[in-house]
Amino acid sequence: MSTKQNTPDKQSGQSAPTAQRVNESTANNTNATSANGRFASATATASATSTTETTNAASTTGSANASTTDAFEEMPEEEILYELADLFKALSDTTRIRILYLLLGREFCVADIEHALGVSQSAVSHQLRLLKQAHLVKFRRDGKNIVYSLADDHVYTMIAQGMTHICE
Repeated sequence: MSTKQNTPDKQSGQSAPTAQRVNESTANNTNATSANGRFASATATASATSTTETTNAASTTGSANASTTDAFEEMPEEEILYELADLFKALSDTTRIRILYLLLGREFCVADIEHALGVSQSAVSHQLRLLKQAHLVKFRRDGKNIVYSLADDHVYTMIAQGMTHICE
């Protein structure tokens, strides 16, 4: 079991593993922004990634199940488990899922999200605040508007994998 201490990162004030995940999650957004917003592309990407990972795991260990077992042999630290639970909590609301689905490969301002989903501006703003806190969406200023998009391709893959899972 690891006894690694989580010391705060000097720039962000977050623990080192958290700061690293935040930096990794913001590093690459090319897949999500270039995907034309179609779910079929998301599903294909998620399936291809899953197939490749399974094939690679099977070729290196002789069995995909052995690789999965090895990866989860040691229980993560409590802080990591709480952060994972918080991520799933952020995904537990249908309005937030609708917003994330709308943002697949596209950018929208609050007014456009409000119009597309048929919910109030305050409800959209509230849900976007929670999605920002969970690092699932990012924003940029475009004149007077703030434009939102998925934070990175991991969010895109989570939505695609979830849809693939429930559609089986």
